[in-house]
Amino acid sequence: MPNQVIVICASALLALGGIWVLISGFDDDDNDGDGMIFPEFQGTF
Repeated sequence: MPNQVIVICASALLALGGIWVLISGFDDDDNDGDGMIFPEFQGTF
């Protein structure tokens, strides 16, 4: 039973770490310098 608790805690930590890596991988600043925050709206204005 203690081994199962360790495995569950380890998998939860790995899952949370993976979610954090995915979230932190998104870059939300404007690197192309056109002043547009959302490039998908660039052609509509």
